[in-house]
Formats: sequence, structure tokens, C-alpha cells
Amino acid sequence: MSPFSRAFALRYRLHSPLSFSAFLRFALHRSRGVVDQLAFPLSSAVSIHDLAYASVKCLRLKALALPDNLMLEDDLRIPELVWRWKDLEHLEMETKPSSFLEAVAEIGRNCPRFVGLKVRGLIRREDAKALARCLPELKHLELSKSYLTKDELLVVIGGCRKLDEILKLVSRIERFEHEGSTLVYSYTCSNIGSRSALQVSFFLSTLDP
Repeated sequence: MSPFSRAFALRYRLHSPLSFSAFLRFALHRSRGVVDQLAFPLSSAVSIHDLAYASVKCLRLKALALPDNLMLEDDLRIPELVWRWKDLEHLEMETKPSSFLEAVAEIGRNCPRFVGLKVRGLIRREDAKALARCLPELKHLELSKSYLTKDELLVVIGGCRKLDEILKLVSRIERFEHEGSTLVYSYTCSNIGSRSALQVSFFLSTLDP
């Protein structure tokens, strides 16, 4: 039992430590529906049932960090949960879900205040097009530890024209090479005080013509 679990059990006179699901339900019940930020741990303790419960009890959610260990069948349910969070502004996904396209489309339809996204994984052409088409108001985009080509990057920039920091970065790149080996190019900009953050990592080929 962790020190937190021990102290929690002692404080509330529990005979045994709570499971994550039980603790989540306890905390959300006491919140009386006013939770606006929720970050799930990156562990096997989280299930799709926990996410479904949060989607019902946290209707005012503005910021959400998803777990990274969902089973494929659970992964596919993310879009149907997202539509409940009409006030969602920021979403973090440690791994790109297989339902990424559907989730982005759902956010675009139902979350008018959405401005920030963090996702890690392979960003394909269709992913870039979905971001550009469904999330044109996006202001903060973190793609650290993601992989995308110059074509995908340009598609995102072309559609998400409010990504000011990345637009400034790209304006300083004179040319993209498209042959040879790859090199990670990374850029980081953060301002915790103003709750703005941007991190972009992408692979560009660097062999001179």
C-alpha cells in the first residue's frame, strides 16, 4: 500500500485500500459535477468503464489527459465519450488511438472552445487532413515523440492557421529536403503562466541534393 493509500484509508476509516475505480468514483461523487480538469494515470489500473463514468459525472470538463493503455475495443469508444464534453478545451493522448480520426471529427463537431491537443504517434496524411479540417481554431499543438513528414506538417499548418508559434518557426526554415536519412527536428515553446504550450518534433530528411 502506498503512503497515500494508507493515509487515505486511515482518514476515511477504510478496512482495505480502494481500487483506482473505487477511488475515482469516490472523488467524482464528492466533486458534485464541478470537475473541469482530469488526468488519468498512465497505468493498467484504468479501464474504459472509468472513462465512461467520468464522461457522465464530469460534464463541465475543460482539460483531459487520457491513459495510454486502453485495449483496442476500448480505444474505439473514445469518440462516443468525447461528445459529452461540450466545454472541452484541451486533450492529451500519450498514444494516438486507432479511433483518432473519429475522435478529432467528434471534437470538431461538439467542442467549440477546443484549442489544445497533445498526441504521440505516427501522423499520417489523413490524420493531418483531419486536424486541418476539423480543428481550424487549434492554438496549441504538441507532437513531441510523433512522426510526420514535411507534407503532413504543411497540411496541418495550412488548416490550423492560429498556431502562431509553429508558423513563426516554419517561416525561418528555408527549404525541406526529401531524400536520404532522417533527422529529428524539435522545437519547444512554453509559458506555464499563461497556460500556453507548444512542442513539435518531426522527422525531416537532411541529405543535400
